Amino acid sequence: MAWIGRRETSFYPPDAVDAGAYLAALPVVWAKDVVAVAKAADLLVRSGAFGLVLVDLGVEPALPAHASSRLAGLAKQHGTAVVCLTDKDARRPSLGPLVSLRVHADRRTFGDGRYRCEASAIKDKRGKPGWTIAEVCRGPDGLH
Repeated sequence: MAWIGRRETSFYPPDAVDAGAYLAALPVVWAKDVVAVAKAADLLVRSGAFGLVLVDLGVEPALPAHASSRLAGLAKQHGTAVVCLTDKDARRPSLGPLVSLRVHADRRTFGDGRYRCEASAIKDKRGKPGWTIAEVCRGPDGLH
C-alpha cells in the first residue's frame, strides 16, 4: 500500500496502523498540486510494487482525464487498486467515466465516543449501485 496526498490533506498514521498498515514500509507522498499527485500515482502504480495506492485529492478533487486513463490502464496491467479519496457532497459529479466504484461515506455521532459509519454505492460497474454498509465504530482518542 502507498498513500499520496496534496499538502492541504491530512494523513493520520494511527488510523493506518489500525487498518493493518505497517508504517515502516508505507510510502507517504506529499504533492504540491494535482499534477504532482498524478505523477506520483503514475510512478507508484507503474512500479508494480503496490496492490493498493490511495490518492487523497481533498476538497477540490480533480484529475486530468489523460491521467485517469493512464492510471486505469496501469492499474489493470499491474493488478493494483487505485482509490481516490475526495471530500465532496454526494450530489457533485464523479472524477470521470473511468471510475468503477464510487462510494459516499458518512459519519454520524452515535454517543459515548462512538460513530455510525456508513458507505453507500453511488456507482458500481461490477454490481448494482445503491448498496449500503454501516458499522458503529469507536473513534480514535481525540476525535470529537
